[in-house]
Amino acid sequence: MKADPALVHASGPFAGRLLFPYGWGVVLASMRQADVAGSDFDELFPPARTLLRDDLDDTVPTATFQHRLWGMFTVSYPHTLSLPQRDRIRWHLFPEIRLQPQATLDFGPAAAAAAPALPDLLQVMDLQQEQVARTLGEGHRVIHGAAGSGKT
Repeated sequence: MKADPALVHASGPFAGRLLFPYGWGVVLASMRQADVAGSDFDELFPPARTLLRDDLDDTVPTATFQHRLWGMFTVSYPHTLSLPQRDRIRWHLFPEIRLQPQATLDFGPAAAAAAPALPDLLQVMDLQQEQVARTLGEGHRVIHGAAGSGKT
């Protein structure tokens, strides 16, 4: 994402750095603290960056969960992302939801080896379209709907 000029600071003390906070962590929704007690689990998965089933329980106060989640974001910049910038981030993180015009698709070996170009206009599915698309399964599907209903 640092190669995308729309997502980095152009000048100033943060020039060349991303416009948005980022972090990393792992969520292990099937494992409980009791499952890892007495092991070297904490050496592989730092507790500050790991959420287990116990942390996701409904009895955990929302503020506590929010504090744990935000603690994973170690870099912060005072910047509000625009909707197009959010779409660009989704375009980078989730290539399976990218919508590319048919005229620009190239399936040759050179296209597969080349780094993806960053078009001026990025199109991604909205969250509702993505949910529906993920439930369809593999293979070809025939989609019926009125004009302008988002079939493409």
